[in-house]
Amino acid sequence: MKPSVSIWTTSQLAYDQRIRRIISTIESIGGTVAVWDRKTAAYPEGKIEPRWNHGPGMYLDYNRRIAGLVNQHKTDLIYAADIDVMPGLMWGLRGGDGTPLLLDLHEWYPEVIELEKKPLKRALWRWVERRSVAFATAHMTVNQSLKRIFEAQYGPSFTVVRNVPELLPSVEVSPEKRLDDKILYYQGALNEGRGLETAVESLRYLPGWRLWLVGDGEVVDQIKRKVEVEAKVKVKGEGEGGGADKEGLEDRVVFFGRKSPVELRELAGQATVGLNLLSGSSKSYYYSLANRYFDYIHAGLPAIHMDFPEYQSLMKENRVGELVTSLSPKVLADAIRKMTGDNMLYNRMIEQCRSARETYNWQEESKALVEVLEGVSVIG
Repeated sequence: MKPSVSIWTTSQLAYDQRIRRIISTIESIGGTVAVWDRKTAAYPEGKIEPRWNHGPGMYLDYNRRIAGLVNQHKTDLIYAADIDVMPGLMWGLRGGDGTPLLLDLHEWYPEVIELEKKPLKRALWRWVERRSVAFATAHMTVNQSLKRIFEAQYGPSFTVVRNVPELLPSVEVSPEKRLDDKILYYQGALNEGRGLETAVESLRYLPGWRLWLVGDGEVVDQIKRKVEVEAKVKVKGEGEGGGADKEGLEDRVVFFGRKSPVELRELAGQATVGLNLLSGSSKSYYYSLANRYFDYIHAGLPAIHMDFPEYQSLMKENRVGELVTSLSPKVLADAIRKMTGDNMLYNRMIEQCRSARETYNWQEESKALVEVLEGVSVIG
């Protein structure tokens, strides 16, 4: 009989590329997988439908439902996709039956930007994180910085499994066309601290450029209002690259909503410069390694990243873009002009993307996941 794995997550399988890749790997080595994800009006295929779509109520109701379900559906391994499902799993599995649990921490949850000014909630999630690590049988995370932090705080060893795409045939779009099209591109959650307002403001200094925002999140309406405000801003001085012509700014910022992995790859392949902007005030962001870093590489898309530890380290190996030290519209615009104003530099960055994708791909990275699965004696 094939060993079985249950995956528990608050995300939605259709859009969660990491979980889709993990499923593929488990199945490729002889396992079967059942996913317990979130059902919404936009994603009716999900299995757990909380009463609320966001906020504390959603997490409480979701974990209450997990606690009631986990013992009804026995599997050989339980995979927890981040800490936010652990309260329900720990409550449902209290007393235990010996089923191993693999905890995959995608971020430093108590340090997320949403909890910066909420000390009580932060303290609660620190407690949950500590208990979760102690409860789990095996541990994974997404980069070396978080591995060092979690091991120093809690003791158990963490295996790094980066969130990298599968190695597929590269998207071939001529550098000349990309440079002519002048498209800034962001994919991912449209949430607080992602530098999205900075990206909109940078268009003051980038006449002729467009901004594509691909994803959904809590600040969509806020960013749309920002676009309306920016359309009325008067920018002085052609010498700063401002151009002062703000007419049609609403048409220069395009909101695509959520897209499938295939659609993301197609859109990224058309863009000129990728954006991976984050607020350094959040330790979770500062020590992060965003999925889109590798998605941009696989699309052959040079990108702007923050001057944070993981990006500093990776950029030493392959210069696939530029690093910026602050969320400043002018600094961002200067970096974009630097990248795209020199055709030779831009072409070299594309070549570096092609080189990096041969190293950072799921075919290579999944080997670490297989070792974890073998370590808990479930598969292999």
